[in-house]
Amino acid sequence: MTHTTRRPPSGGSSRGFAAFDLHACSELQPLRAKHDASILSPDEPRLSHQESRHLLKLGNVEHVARLRELCISPSFRHNSLIQGSADYLVIACSDARVLRMDSENASLQGIQMRVAGNVMPSLGTTSFDDVRDAVKLVKDNGVILIEGHCHCGAVKERTKWAEGGMKSTGSDALDRLLTEVCGTSPAQNGLEQFVKAKDTLQIGRRELSFLIYDWENGGIETPSQATVEKLRPYVASLELAKRLNGLHATAMKEGGLGRLKTHRPHSIVIGTLDMPYSAATVFHARQNELFCITGSERGLDHVDTASALYAVNHLGVHHIVFLAPGPESDLPRIGRLFERWKSDLSNMLVNGTRALGGMLSTGLLRISQFRYDLQTGKAVEFKL
Repeated sequence: MTHTTRRPPSGGSSRGFAAFDLHACSELQPLRAKHDASILSPDEPRLSHQESRHLLKLGNVEHVARLRELCISPSFRHNSLIQGSADYLVIACSDARVLRMDSENASLQGIQMRVAGNVMPSLGTTSFDDVRDAVKLVKDNGVILIEGHCHCGAVKERTKWAEGGMKSTGSDALDRLLTEVCGTSPAQNGLEQFVKAKDTLQIGRRELSFLIYDWENGGIETPSQATVEKLRPYVASLELAKRLNGLHATAMKEGGLGRLKTHRPHSIVIGTLDMPYSAATVFHARQNELFCITGSERGLDHVDTASALYAVNHLGVHHIVFLAPGPESDLPRIGRLFERWKSDLSNMLVNGTRALGGMLSTGLLRISQFRYDLQTGKAVEFKL
């Protein structure tokens, strides 16, 4: 088990978290209330991209204050991660509602990889290389968990696509992604993705399991009887899966089923594998606030760009956040990385037009860029 090394961040004080609660609660509450209202009713206004950015920045102040209170520097966690000491890897759908499995003082350290439809990408793709890299960061006796969920957007889109006679969606990226989604149910897809992961990834002695979550009723989805027999050996009964189920239960208690049945996030966050904390923890986001995609130095491929297209077209998200860790001296490299991500998104073609690129050029879609400071945990916004 990985134990977090504690050290006060620069200028550390242990009074930060309580002080933050008194100072910023008045700003956070109305923004979160507006977002919650937009989830429960399509007639309520969505957060603007300026409001989304401000909400994320306030949440990050809360994250920094929490680190300061606990005297934790993220750099130790980051070093442990890149040395291959992660306790677990969760491969989950970008469309999942509950994101924050980790916390500043969690004893277990893991990677939360967000992939559209929690698919195992094809060999030779950038996304497959990214998943393989993620596996290498998990220690030999660690756990790899594939998490799906009912009403998965990717499964729904694949079903509509198949019922339409496998006609083109107009996007090569989305067409390719939908061929990698399996079957007409999350349980079937989860099982097939599990088998593909087992066959194509170098798992070694790491444990591999999966679960399918039911947003309608809570708990593990009940598949057909025929699928049950196939699933039985694999439905996760590990400590990690129990912990994940506990978080789902807490989410429902706090927000209610209605808040989780409809996915209406206010921001897409594209981050890297080596983030010491998940984007949801960095921005102290609550359930149903973020749609997360895992990118890399290799850029964004069809899985990533199709996932972003789905979030924009089907979920109405018009704010994209780029997030990567590093010191200030690393700013040129991070800037080049973000430029590549922007180019990959901008050049995605839908029916022969640069759909996302056109929205970016007209301001209908906005990008915010943050460097995650490994000493303090602060998300430092910058423009190229």
